[in-house]
Amino acid sequence: MVTGANLKPYISLADLPPMGPLQLVVSGILTLIVYSMVLFAVYKVFQISNDVGEVKELLRAIKRNTEAAPAAPSPVVPHAAEAVPQSAEALVRAVHQGWKSAPEP
Repeated sequence: MVTGANLKPYISLADLPPMGPLQLVVSGILTLIVYSMVLFAVYKVFQISNDVGEVKELLRAIKRNTEAAPAAPSPVVPHAAEAVPQSAEALVRAVHQGWKSAPEP
Protein backbone atom coordinates (compact mmCIF):
# COMPACT_ATOMS: atom_id res chain seq x y z
CA MET A 1 0.00 0.00 0.00
CA VAL A 2 1.24 3.46 -0.91
CA THR A 3 1.37 5.98 1.89
CA GLY A 4 1.78 9.74 1.78
CA ALA A 5 5.30 9.53 3.19
CA ASN A 6 6.61 7.64 0.14
CA LEU A 7 5.25 10.12 -2.46
CA LYS A 8 7.54 12.91 -3.70
CA PRO A 9 6.32 16.10 -5.41
CA TYR A 10 9.02 15.93 -8.10
CA ILE A 11 11.61 13.57 -9.52
CA SER A 12 15.23 14.52 -9.00
CA LEU A 13 18.16 13.42 -11.15
CA ALA A 14 19.31 11.19 -8.31
CA ASP A 15 16.08 9.19 -8.56
CA LEU A 16 16.59 8.44 -12.26
CA PRO A 17 18.54 5.41 -13.50
CA PRO A 18 22.16 6.11 -14.55
CA MET A 19 21.26 6.59 -18.26
CA GLY A 20 18.17 8.70 -17.46
CA PRO A 21 19.63 12.19 -18.07
CA LEU A 22 21.22 11.08 -21.34
CA GLN A 23 17.91 9.59 -22.48
CA LEU A 24 16.18 12.87 -21.71
CA VAL A 25 18.68 14.86 -23.78
CA VAL A 26 18.59 12.43 -26.71
CA SER A 27 14.80 12.25 -26.75
CA GLY A 28 14.57 16.06 -26.66
CA ILE A 29 16.98 16.38 -29.59
CA LEU A 30 15.15 13.71 -31.59
CA THR A 31 11.83 15.40 -30.90
CA LEU A 32 13.17 18.70 -32.23
CA ILE A 33 14.55 16.97 -35.33
CA VAL A 34 11.24 15.23 -36.06
CA TYR A 35 9.25 18.45 -35.59
CA SER A 36 11.62 20.37 -37.85
CA MET A 37 11.35 17.66 -40.53
CA VAL A 38 7.55 17.79 -40.40
CA LEU A 39 7.56 21.59 -40.67
CA PHE A 40 10.01 21.41 -43.57
CA ALA A 41 7.79 18.88 -45.38
CA VAL A 42 4.75 21.12 -44.96
CA TYR A 43 6.77 24.09 -46.26
CA LYS A 44 7.88 22.09 -49.30
CA VAL A 45 4.29 21.03 -50.05
CA PHE A 46 3.17 24.67 -50.06
CA GLN A 47 6.16 25.64 -52.21
CA ILE A 48 5.38 22.91 -54.75
CA SER A 49 1.70 23.89 -54.85
CA ASN A 50 2.72 27.49 -55.52
CA ASP A 51 4.98 26.39 -58.38
CA VAL A 52 2.20 24.25 -59.88
CA GLY A 53 -0.13 27.25 -59.72
CA GLU A 54 2.40 29.40 -61.58
CA VAL A 55 2.82 26.74 -64.27
CA LYS A 56 -0.96 26.55 -64.70
CA GLU A 57 -1.15 30.31 -65.14
CA LEU A 58 1.65 30.22 -67.74
CA LEU A 59 -0.12 27.45 -69.64
CA ARG A 60 -3.36 29.43 -69.61
CA ALA A 61 -1.53 32.52 -70.90
CA ILE A 62 0.13 30.50 -73.66
CA LYS A 63 -3.23 29.03 -74.64
CA ARG A 64 -4.82 32.50 -74.77
CA ASN A 65 -1.96 33.85 -76.89
CA THR A 66 -2.01 30.96 -79.36
CA GLU A 67 -5.79 31.12 -79.79
CA ALA A 68 -5.63 34.85 -80.59
CA ALA A 69 -2.69 34.63 -83.01
CA PRO A 70 -3.43 33.72 -86.64
CA ALA A 71 -1.88 30.54 -87.90
CA ALA A 72 1.29 31.12 -89.89
CA PRO A 73 1.27 29.67 -93.40
CA SER A 74 3.41 26.60 -93.72
CA PRO A 75 6.27 26.82 -96.19
CA VAL A 76 5.57 24.77 -99.28
CA VAL A 77 8.44 22.98 -100.94
CA PRO A 78 7.40 22.18 -104.52
CA HIS A 79 9.76 19.24 -105.00
CA ALA A 80 9.85 17.81 -101.49
CA ALA A 81 9.95 14.23 -102.74
CA GLU A 82 13.09 14.93 -104.76
CA ALA A 83 14.83 16.75 -101.90
CA VAL A 84 14.73 13.80 -99.50
CA PRO A 85 17.20 10.96 -100.22
CA GLN A 86 15.51 7.59 -100.43
CA SER A 87 18.22 5.50 -98.73
CA ALA A 88 21.06 5.84 -96.27
CA GLU A 89 23.55 5.47 -99.10
CA ALA A 90 21.97 8.37 -100.99
CA LEU A 91 22.06 10.49 -97.83
CA VAL A 92 25.77 9.80 -97.30
CA ARG A 93 26.44 10.62 -100.95
CA ALA A 94 24.50 13.90 -100.69
CA VAL A 95 26.38 14.94 -97.54
CA HIS A 96 29.73 14.01 -99.08
CA GLN A 97 28.99 15.99 -102.24
CA GLY A 98 27.93 19.00 -100.16
CA TRP A 99 31.18 18.80 -98.21
CA LYS A 100 33.25 18.69 -101.39
CA SER A 101 31.47 21.68 -102.86
CA ALA A 102 31.94 23.80 -99.72
CA PRO A 103 34.25 26.81 -100.27
CA GLU A 104 37.77 26.65 -98.89
CA PRO A 105 38.54 29.07 -96.04
